[in-house]
Amino acid sequence: MSQQRCILMTGASSGIGKSICDQLLQGGHQVIGLSRHPVRQEPHENHTPVSFDLRNLAELPATLKTILEQHPQVDGVISNAGTPAMGGLEQWSATALNDAIQMNLTSHMALARYVMPHLRQKNTSDLIFMASEASHATSKNGAVYCAAKFGLRGFAQVLRQEGASSGVRVSTVMPGFVRTPFFDDLNFEPGEERDNAITPESIAETVCHILSAPANVVFDEVRVSPLKKVLVRKKPSGDA
Repeated sequence: MSQQRCILMTGASSGIGKSICDQLLQGGHQVIGLSRHPVRQEPHENHTPVSFDLRNLAELPATLKTILEQHPQVDGVISNAGTPAMGGLEQWSATALNDAIQMNLTSHMALARYVMPHLRQKNTSDLIFMASEASHATSKNGAVYCAAKFGLRGFAQVLRQEGASSGVRVSTVMPGFVRTPFFDDLNFEPGEERDNAITPESIAETVCHILSAPANVVFDEVRVSPLKKVLVRKKPSGDA
């Protein structure tokens, strides 16, 4: 990207989000990074960390209003925050179901609701949703996660049509297995071979490519997958 951008991003402190943030900063761009956890980036003059839990929907409008008033130059939003939500349906309580859908779908919708008016004021702007391969392919024990990601993909498709007339480019990135802490609390993970998973840096490169496209070009949906998808079950703790 030759033109300096100012990007508001959620889930900016680890995994894919951290890699995107790092690459944007290395390219001379500004990043306002929202994260629930303590910020892990080294201090950078172009990085403004904001501590916020996106499940707190009641305070989201006021928080975004303050950010956009302080940073009116924001011309891109990356909606990246999410959480693993795996397991058979009967393992889920109603409260847990609500929490998972709220984090993986509702928070993205609410974020878009309050940033779209700002983005429409720019000649060209970007709204990028970080979805998953679960947006287009189901998997056993993934009913809740797939439901949220299928919903996010459909939501983005509609916003893509609604934003075009005012210059808002809406894109959805759908990664396959990525080597990040996403798998830390799950009972499976990608295989050990290099071809079994992609790096978060590869996703960051994809996002930067989307942001640098000519104003009349939109990457509607981008699927990024490892060459060889291999899933392995983790050994229970204590097993040799």
